[in-house]
Amino acid sequence: MARMTADRIAQTVRELDISHASSDKGRITVSIGISTLSRGMLGDPSVLLETGDQALYAAKCAGRDTIRAAEFVRELPVSA
Repeated sequence: MARMTADRIAQTVRELDISHASSDKGRITVSIGISTLSRGMLGDPSVLLETGDQALYAAKCAGRDTIRAAEFVRELPVSA
């Protein structure tokens, strides 16, 4: 779901076709980093934000108009 949302955002920005003279693509683009928790998992929100930030950095390093995802996988016990 998060990846599909990021793809839609990136596509919408592309379709706006806003000129950006100093961009190598010639238009405004977005780089997006995604961090998710799998269903049934709990995690420290600060770690989730940190992995999202790392994914964003990876997207920016990969070039313009790029999406990168990281999954926070540390499983914590769920109290019943």
